[in-house]
Amino acid sequence: MKKFWGKIKKLKWWIIGCIVFLVAVQILYTIPAPCEWLEAKYEAGDLISFVGTIVLGIVAIVQTKEANEQAETANKQAKVANDMSNRLMELEENRYKLETRPFVMLKDWNGSFENYYNIINCHEKLYIQSTKFELKNGATAFCVSLDLLNTTQAYVSVQVNNLEYVDGNKSVFDGLSYANTVNISLRLNPGESGSIVFWGDTQILKDALSHGKIRFSFILENRFGERYQESFDAVIVIMAPLREEDEPFVVFSASNYRIGKFVKGPEGKPTLEWEDTNNGQA
Repeated sequence: MKKFWGKIKKLKWWIIGCIVFLVAVQILYTIPAPCEWLEAKYEAGDLISFVGTIVLGIVAIVQTKEANEQAETANKQAKVANDMSNRLMELEENRYKLETRPFVMLKDWNGSFENYYNIINCHEKLYIQSTKFELKNGATAFCVSLDLLNTTQAYVSVQVNNLEYVDGNKSVFDGLSYANTVNISLRLNPGESGSIVFWGDTQILKDALSHGKIRFSFILENRFGERYQESFDAVIVIMAPLREEDEPFVVFSASNYRIGKFVKGPEGKPTLEWEDTNNGQA
């Protein structure tokens, strides 16, 4: 509304200026010139047309400048809107990725001695035999348990892929076998945790896990059947219990979490694409 009245005021002054100009021309061409060299060589209409042309040119220049400024302002506003739209789309893509991309964190760990028959009959945890074990009555195995937490807002299954030493890329165990279940993976709902237990001969397992920094590798799968690979490095310290009836003291120092997705590569073969986790959840 203010702009409207501002234009009305400008238009009023233009009208007054035009009237004053026409009156001045009328007076100048009505009064005889006092000397011959002051007599006009052109008619009043020529002067009015000339001045009108000048004024129209000035008006065109001003309008062009205003139009350019408005176009520039509109372009800036469009750029801001486009940037905001791209940012919202990026946030939505990140939100969708975090909702559908599986990820687990090492929540807790412990060491224990467990009876072999208890191990093969326990279905609450995923027990993985990692070393040779002598079967005999009342045999007790050494167990190292990893408690993994599903940090995403979606279902995820977790399967052990491999354990290898960071220096040398040599596997920690010659093979892994599942003792007590036909399932070879943990199935975790959002925010749920589950345990994977590596068990076997006490001394062999201790030596293997304490040999150097170990890279734990897992295969993760979300509810859409999309497969990922996650890994983290860990230094493991295992100390003998003070008394025979006590549990062994186990310390994990986990770092360097990484995750990648299996995508179709050349000729349809799956290819692992690692994510940049410097600024992400991992």
